[in-house]
Amino acid sequence: MSTSDDRGTSLGRIAWQRLRRDPLAVAGMVVIGLAVGIALFGANIRPDPTPWANRQVLGIRDQPPGFKVPMLKVPRAKPSTTGFFGRMLFGGSEEPFSLLPVHAWTLKGDTVLVEEFNGHNDLVSGEEHRIPLQRLSAFPPGSLMTVPLQGEARVQASLVEKRFLLGTDSFGRDVLSRLMAGTVISLSVGLIAVLISLLIGIPLGALAGYFRAEAPTFRLFGRVRRWPVDDVIMWLVNVVWSIPTLLLVIAITLALGKGFVQVFIAVGLTMWVEVARVVRGEVVR
Repeated sequence: MSTSDDRGTSLGRIAWQRLRRDPLAVAGMVVIGLAVGIALFGANIRPDPTPWANRQVLGIRDQPPGFKVPMLKVPRAKPSTTGFFGRMLFGGSEEPFSLLPVHAWTLKGDTVLVEEFNGHNDLVSGEEHRIPLQRLSAFPPGSLMTVPLQGEARVQASLVEKRFLLGTDSFGRDVLSRLMAGTVISLSVGLIAVLISLLIGIPLGALAGYFRAEAPTFRLFGRVRRWPVDDVIMWLVNVVWSIPTLLLVIAITLALGKGFVQVFIAVGLTMWVEVARVVRGEVVR
């Protein structure tokens, strides 16, 4: 119900004023804003910057929240580099090194002997890895040193302590990073599915509404007949609407295969009927 204060005020300003007066609505807006920020910056702010936070380290699987462990950064043979916007748009990038969870290590000559952390090292010894010292980075990250590190200093520079605030899953992946990566998928499903439903629902609804009053005609056996454009479109809408949404999504996913794009299409193809009916009603009116 409009009030005297609302007269002469734009609808956007009225909506904003009412939103600010509702604490729950403001709290919801803050949560949505945080989710959008996490989705936009993506791998640039995640603890695990790999594509969709899928770095698997089986030695640290099923660890509790707050778990921390030292890890040795071992450079890859062919590191790949991705820019800031590439990590934003494509879910992350492969790191130039692999991570090895360390329980204990010793240096023998030019070889680093590493006992891998397995969560039960006191009972069962972890797998032993032999890593040439020359394979490790000779300079600390961001360092301006010109003289390469040698010996234990070189090993220490390649060790980093990783903390997992929400623990790890059964594949040794960081749960917090997985949740942050899932935010991108959740928001994308809503946005792309709505876009697909609009692209299908608006044209069909507009056609149905327009041709209900101005149906094209044709002559058959000497009689003028009308093309049942509105009837056909509304029949299709009712058929799609009669199928349970979940079953329709499952059927479309099975037909198109697994993947994020298939999920977007499946959800979008189940939402267009409501849009078509609303648009048809507005055109007819």
